[in-house]
Amino acid sequence: THAGVDKISFTGSKATGMMIQRTCADQLKRVTLELGGKSPNIIFGDADLEQAIEGSALGVFGNQGEVCSAGSRVFVHRSVYDEVLQGMSDFAAGMQLGSGLDPATTMGPLVSAVQRDRVQGYIDAGPGEGATLVYSGQRPDDPALAKGFFVPPTIFETTNDIRLAREEIFGPVAAMIPFDDVDEVVRLSNDTEYGLAAAIWSRDIGLALRTAKAVKAGVVWVNDSQPAPSEAMWGGYKQSGIGRELGPYALDAYLESKRTILEPGGSPNVAVLNAEDARLRSWAHADRPTVWYGRRGSSRPRATGVWAEPEGGVAEFVEDGVVTPIFERRDLAL
Repeated sequence: THAGVDKISFTGSKATGMMIQRTCADQLKRVTLELGGKSPNIIFGDADLEQAIEGSALGVFGNQGEVCSAGSRVFVHRSVYDEVLQGMSDFAAGMQLGSGLDPATTMGPLVSAVQRDRVQGYIDAGPGEGATLVYSGQRPDDPALAKGFFVPPTIFETTNDIRLAREEIFGPVAAMIPFDDVDEVVRLSNDTEYGLAAAIWSRDIGLALRTAKAVKAGVVWVNDSQPAPSEAMWGGYKQSGIGRELGPYALDAYLESKRTILEPGGSPNVAVLNAEDARLRSWAHADRPTVWYGRRGSSRPRATGVWAEPEGGVAEFVEDGVVTPIFERRDLAL
């Protein structure tokens, strides 16, 4: 709430993010929130199953499941459901729990005893809420690891309407859900308060891209899971947050836009001033020079006229309201 703080960026739980947003509302502070998820992982019947099984398992069990974008809802086409279920169970059985300092370890402990108990609570409650336990590994029996907060990889068969499939567990727990067609899986995928990420597995790229477009998620992977290059934006829909991190989109959240209009006093060569970006337009009207800036491709009607070419600006031609860019300089030095 300090008056000297203009912008808050937070990554964490939905509950904490909502508290931060409420606090910042009193002073209208800018807020960027990267919150939780319950991401769908969709495996179509034509997928490369070896690739899909490994990628899906790593997508939910990687980093002990303590990943905001974890693909913890695993939707599998009914034609390959049994094969994928067995493959996921076999992968989970092969994971080695241990110390993060041991090169042989493929799954370490959770962050705290509180989080371990929270995750275990979901596992214990699952059967009573209608889920079927398919696989649950064993905690390490090495005395040296006795104080570790371990939860082994766990797989349930379930529906999309119980807590295991609706709440962010933030642990290595997979909810396996069969589907019959693309419309059904899109509906189930979007039936959540979150919208951070999604993974789609299919050899039919057209099908994968149509599904990606229909799924309400800020990040979608096709035939992959969890890559997050720093130059690409990151963020989600709905209650997965506000705004975007990483890439140029992240920088916009830390900038203010400013519009400056200069009356040139009759000169057709109009100076260009702007503190937002270099995509500016300078238009010398037939009888009165003016300055206009905006994003390229604007369809705002204009009278017929000719665009001037000011130093460091943009030259364009407009005729009957149609704008044709001639030259655009993006590295404008102001």
